Amino acid sequence: MNHGVSLTQTVNHLYPELVELLERALDRADFPAVHTVRPLTDLVRSLPHGMCERLLALPIHRDPYGDRIDVASVDVLDGHVASEFAFHLRAPIRILRASFTELTSALQRLHAAGIFLPELSDADIIQPAEPERLDDDLAGEPVLSLARPKPFLAAAPELAGPPWAVEFEAVIAALDSAESPEQVVARVCEGLLPVRVLVFAVRNASFEVRGGSPALGHAAELRALRVPSGNGSLLDATARVGFYFGPLAQLAALTVLEGRWGVPLGSDCYARSVNVSERPSLIVLMAGFSESTEATRRVDVLARNAGNALERIVRARKKV
Repeated sequence: MNHGVSLTQTVNHLYPELVELLERALDRADFPAVHTVRPLTDLVRSLPHGMCERLLALPIHRDPYGDRIDVASVDVLDGHVASEFAFHLRAPIRILRASFTELTSALQRLHAAGIFLPELSDADIIQPAEPERLDDDLAGEPVLSLARPKPFLAAAPELAGPPWAVEFEAVIAALDSAESPEQVVARVCEGLLPVRVLVFAVRNASFEVRGGSPALGHAAELRALRVPSGNGSLLDATARVGFYFGPLAQLAALTVLEGRWGVPLGSDCYARSVNVSERPSLIVLMAGFSESTEATRRVDVLARNAGNALERIVRARKKV
């Protein structure tokens, strides 16, 4: 960092032709990454003015199992990011890699929504320039610069979806009395109706489907599906980081389900690991939701309670 400006921001301003090279170098660092940056606005408001812009970093997730806060950062090699956020948020920090484009777009959404106060100087605000109309495929992609832009347009509305189909508290109570892993999986799927959901068991060499929404097929058909691990899929990212919030990507082993998702590839999806003894045991993958705050909250609560239920079931079986 030089004069309070991050390395990536400086390179983008002075040597824009080197930004892609720097991004590739950072991608090679052995850090978990996120594809979509959704800031926690309550934490953003609590931080000093201009801190997120200068560090090119934003808090995006609270660990439901503890006090840790995940922070998306462009420069994962800058140790100053973790120390600053840890000091101001008074919590353990984990740094997740985010692209320059995604992070600065998230900053712009915060400014457009009025989350950041207007007394910040123009130099602190990273704005996207007016998009260049190169061709239809590239239309709408922001060309980033430090110049003052034309007014920023808010992001498109989220994918619309139907209301929740079941009483959430009843599902949580049912999880507390579940007597088998199969019942745990069934209750998790029930708690997210009518959203499309698949639940995977985490194995050494693959992720095996253990249940899903009724609209995706019969239970026996779903349980025959598996996705190889270690190929960098969104399931690998979830097992490594604990969650994934980003575009729904094609999983080759699940092509049979593509026509049943009812959700276009590239739409937002959310995946959450269910931990048993601090290790991922299941992964819940959800797609086709509106109200992302409520949807992700439900998955987080279900994952925590499902993990507790599985630990209770394992302990009971060991006693027999």
